[in-house]
Amino acid sequence: MRTASESKAIVVGVDRSARSLDALRWAAGQARLRGTGLHLVTAWEVSATWSLGWPPVPRGLDAAERAVTDLAGMVEEELAGFEDLDIRTSDVEGHPGAVLVAASTGADMLVVGSRGHGNVAGKLLGSVSQRCLSGATCPVAVVHGPTDSDEIVVGVDGSPSSLEALEWAAGEAQLSGGCLRAMTAWEWPAAYGMYVTAFDPATDARRLLEDALRTTQARHLSLKVEARVEQGAPARLLTRSSGHAGLLVVGSRGRGPVKGTLLGSVSQYCAAHAQCPVLVYRTGRRVPRASSDAA
Repeated sequence: MRTASESKAIVVGVDRSARSLDALRWAAGQARLRGTGLHLVTAWEVSATWSLGWPPVPRGLDAAERAVTDLAGMVEEELAGFEDLDIRTSDVEGHPGAVLVAASTGADMLVVGSRGHGNVAGKLLGSVSQRCLSGATCPVAVVHGPTDSDEIVVGVDGSPSSLEALEWAAGEAQLSGGCLRAMTAWEWPAAYGMYVTAFDPATDARRLLEDALRTTQARHLSLKVEARVEQGAPARLLTRSSGHAGLLVVGSRGRGPVKGTLLGSVSQYCAAHAQCPVLVYRTGRRVPRASSDAA
């Protein structure tokens, strides 16, 4: 492997889990697509207890070193065919979530598997991926497994976060040559009454999506976009659409009632339940995009 420069790179957390290796392959594809470096990060912890003997060593250190060595062989096998990439690796002692959040500083993207080698194998979203979603300073991709679809689905609700997610998704579709499906959901409010006659949420949602797409399509004139406005809960509609998608893109926060939360309920639900990789875009980040069609 060549040593990567200190320029921006895609960071991917790797362990020996199947989802982690799926994330590694997906991240490698993204690095090649974007022409960036790939930074592989492995984190390991040892027990707080100490072994008997002299000199005393942390219990589990040998096991951790063996695991890192074994993982290196697995990584080399998984990256066969990606020899053109600028790759560097790091193995760091510490909690995996904290290590990856720290590595996300200055990165273009942080990629993790939906579940790693945690204690609760049945959880839809592991503690490491949850911590990365809430604490990383760059877009975070959670990979649920391999996919061969070229469709990118993005949720749009008019919030600044979703508009930036839309722009990111458009750039991704242009880079990959895929198609983009922009979705907006609407629901009747629980307090809707029979005397309210001027309220038309379906029309409002359609106008919202048209306005958002007008700006995006002006920057990406050749991009094919399918606009979908559907009635229902946004999180469930988006995860249902993920069954036929190659990537689902959502903003980190939408128009929910709790504005101070680091991660909105829709993005949390999608990250946990989607059937394809999910990219959660962080508000305020620079949007990486391919060269625009617009002058």
